[in-house]
Amino acid sequence: TLLALGRAAEAAEAWETVAKALPDNFNARLQLADAWQRAGRLDRSGPHLIAALAMDPDHIQTRFRLAMQYAQAGMHGEASE
Repeated sequence: TLLALGRAAEAAEAWETVAKALPDNFNARLQLADAWQRAGRLDRSGPHLIAALAMDPDHIQTRFRLAMQYAQAGMHGEASE
């Protein structure tokens, strides 16, 4: 896969296409968030984690990943929510 080859930005662009075609697909949002995170683009990853949480608010792993991103960005108030 592109991620395995270290081509995270390209993987993210591919997942963007999928997410646009299937905007309510939870897995597409998670994969897209993961690819942007690996590309070092937390600003692009976060909104997709938020969208995934809107689809499944009880998904613990996604909540944790979003909290970690907030903490990395120094947004400690958001991280604790």
